[in-house]
Amino acid sequence: NNEDQLFSAPPPGSGALLGFILKILDGYNFNKYSLDGIKNTVLTYHRIIESFKYAYAKRTELGDLNFVNITDLLSNLTSTKYTDSIRMGIDDNSTSSNPKHYGAVYYSNEDHGTAHFSIIAPNGDAVSVTSSINIYFGAGMTSKQTGI
Repeated sequence: NNEDQLFSAPPPGSGALLGFILKILDGYNFNKYSLDGIKNTVLTYHRIIESFKYAYAKRTELGDLNFVNITDLLSNLTSTKYTDSIRMGIDDNSTSSNPKHYGAVYYSNEDHGTAHFSIIAPNGDAVSVTSSINIYFGAGMTSKQTGI
């Protein structure tokens, strides 16, 4: 929505893709009832997963700005018209295992790369997590003090 700000890494990092996912999901107007009951819960998670799949397909077009022109891609990822069209193309009753269905230019093997999230609550509380040692939240180490 217009009240929130997203700060993320520039290309070739996937910050633009996170913004794209959030922009797609924003159009669903999720609320407290979106996870009320099995039917709503399944539909909500399906829409989230499909949004991730469309974004991950666009990842195949990302590259270093010094070597790849991604101006049109970034323009699309931030375009309300484009994200609306993607959202309208999400079928609530089916999915696909074919990356080309989601617009992948080429198939990229699963790389188990790094992901990082930092979240700051309105009251100032903050938490961050980095998953980087190839799979499932890194080495699995947590703080003895916080458990995080």
